[in-house]
Amino acid sequence: MNTNSPSLEMGHDFQDPADPQLIGIRFPGLIVPAGATITSAEIVFQARRAGTDPGTYTLRAESSVNAAPFSSANNNVGQRPTTNASVAWPLTSWTVGQSYTSSDISSLVQEVVNLNGWTSGNAMVVTVEGPVFRDAHSYDAGANLAPVLNVTYSLGSDPNALIAGTYSVDVTDANGCTFSGTATIGEPTPLVVSASASDCAQGGSLSISGGPAPYTFTAG
Repeated sequence: MNTNSPSLEMGHDFQDPADPQLIGIRFPGLIVPAGATITSAEIVFQARRAGTDPGTYTLRAESSVNAAPFSSANNNVGQRPTTNASVAWPLTSWTVGQSYTSSDISSLVQEVVNLNGWTSGNAMVVTVEGPVFRDAHSYDAGANLAPVLNVTYSLGSDPNALIAGTYSVDVTDANGCTFSGTATIGEPTPLVVSASASDCAQGGSLSISGGPAPYTFTAG
């Protein structure tokens, strides 16, 4: 596991085509609020070497609310849990020094943002694998050459449909005066159900706690 290379050798090792490589790219400080609907997401790469072989990459995201930094441990990228969603990225020919944009990965970002515990400003990891070689600059080649994750999103207008998180709120009264602030919605306590039964004549008991009340019961 190499964590300080200026090169992202995707597909396989540059000197050994028989050595497939799984590449992980970590994006810290991703500003996407919990509850957001992702409308577009893409990664922009800067080509370090030319590449012409046709092929398709598969992109996934780490299924984590705050992806940890990479380490030099063996298989540090491959052992991380990934999203159920994956995205195919059909490749075009690459020219040195040019920018190339991935397929839309909204489904990957959405799945991570929907995880319980996601907070705006957390880190996200995207993995890339496939059968052909492309070489892009990494962050270690310079911040201005590093891959960039561009995300656009929208927030729902129904406050009753928001999930846990911190939101920016603008309130405008009838006179046109506006107040801006933040509001935090917390997770409800876990729903706990306990039941006991004695016999048919005496019946039993059912205890429910946590979660948002009121509760609905169905007997059958």
